[in-house]
Formats: sequence, structure tokens, C-alpha cells
Amino acid sequence: MNKLSLLRTSLVGAVAVVATSVAFPAVSQANTISYTLLSDHCTDGCGPQTGGFGTITLTDISGGVDVSITLNNGNKFVNTGLDATVAFDLLGNPTITASNFSNANFSLLSGTAGSVHMDGTGTFEYGILQNTAQGNAGAQPSPLDFHILGTGVTIASFNDPNAALQLFAVDIISGTTGKTGAVDVSVPVPVVGAGLPGLVVACGGLLGLARRRRRQSA
Repeated sequence: MNKLSLLRTSLVGAVAVVATSVAFPAVSQANTISYTLLSDHCTDGCGPQTGGFGTITLTDISGGVDVSITLNNGNKFVNTGLDATVAFDLLGNPTITASNFSNANFSLLSGTAGSVHMDGTGTFEYGILQNTAQGNAGAQPSPLDFHILGTGVTIASFNDPNAALQLFAVDIISGTTGKTGAVDVSVPVPVVGAGLPGLVVACGGLLGLARRRRRQSA
């Protein structure tokens, strides 16, 4: 084997080792992940807004995940008549409960996976309802915090993009334009505290999409 071939073989082996370590990390390496709401599906536009429309932070807790949503630029949560105000998917479609809402005007739509339509962001499986009047009259201030609990539910469970490649959708009224509608987190990728967990989440999202497409084609 000449020196060039030997070098090429060594590099391929090194890449394989790194790829394996990225694809199969210890779960404890990423117990908190933050996503930015960037995509604008509001009628006539909720933005653009510097820094995005808000942030969704997931933290592993005992029995599930703490979900914290902080909206930027004076944006508020709103009920515009969509199926939910916050929507998401979970890998494996587990049965869940929701608790510890920081705002009593919110509740879980259903503990089982269903069809939650969120306008231009597509259809999700789980949703958080805002039980107030529609439009600006019922708008609720940020932040919103709650727990999603279920067997095996972790932050990795949320790496399950819908058919429109969205991980989360949130119905808002814009603090800058006054318009309403859904904004979302698209794949990839979230902002994380360390590089390796970020790569893991990106890979997880793509794997989730592959699983979904296999289910649909079955």
C-alpha cells in the first residue's frame, strides 16, 4: 500500500469513529436545548423581527420535559382559531400528560397523538390550547412554561419534524406589526450549549422525518 492510500484509509477510519460518537452520544450530554422561532406564516406578516419571534427551551426533568416558551419583541400568545396555540410532535407517539402550566389559560389538547392543523406550518400530533377569546382580546403575555410527561419522554422525543419539516408551531400576535398567525421552528437545527449535542439533535430530526415517511408509505 502506498503512502497516499494509507493516508486515505486512516482518514476514512477517523471520520467513521467521529460519526459514530456523534450519532450515539450519552443522553446526559444534552439535557437542555433551545430553539428559535424564525419562520413567519402570519397573514400579512408578523415580522421580520431581529432575533426571531421567540425561543423554545426544552429541559429534561424527572418523568418528562420542561417546556419554556419566551416570545420576543412584545409578541403574545393568541387564539386565532387554529387547532392549538402551541403544536409539536413526539417520536413514538406516546401517551402524555401536561402539568405545571405557568398560565392557567392553557391546557393540553389531548394526551394521545392526533391531527392538529396549524395553517401554513402543517399538521402536528399534539397541541396546547389557549382557552381565551379569539384575537387580540384574549392574547396572553410571554413567557409560558409547562411540563410534558410520559413514559420515555425526553428532549430527544421532540426531534420529530412534521411533513412540512416543522418541529414546533406557535400562534402569536405580533408586537411589531399587530398581525396574527403561526410562527415555527424548522429543521435543522437548534441552538445548544455544546457542539456535539447540536449535531445529535440535527441527526435526530432527520431520523424522525425518515421514520415518519416510512410510516406514511407503509
